[in-house]
Amino acid sequence: MQTQPALRLVKTDRREGDPIPFERRDQHRKPISGRVTVIESWGGAESPQNKIASLTLKDISDTGIGAISQEPIENDTRVTVFIPPHGPERGYDLYGRIVWCARGEDGYEVGIKLDQKMTACA
Repeated sequence: MQTQPALRLVKTDRREGDPIPFERRDQHRKPISGRVTVIESWGGAESPQNKIASLTLKDISDTGIGAISQEPIENDTRVTVFIPPHGPERGYDLYGRIVWCARGEDGYEVGIKLDQKMTACA
């Protein structure tokens, strides 16, 4: 008698707080490369704090950015992403917040949800 393997939709070694393993994106992501400067902001109006950091871009969509950071970034941290000029194109700034951060092979993979769709910004 042959037994069938058990069907598993998620890894059994998943820890509490891990991102949900199912695809939740509502926009198609496009691969992108390059480095950007970001300002991380937290603490609110009573004690605002800012930190300048650098991120390596992985992918981008109209509503979010996937990137790699060398240090972890807390969820809900506000970020300003400075997209540098390229050729005749002007640079621009994007605003959003960190929605997830997970340890990866090259650092910490972060997801940024943008405040406005990219098509509205450009």
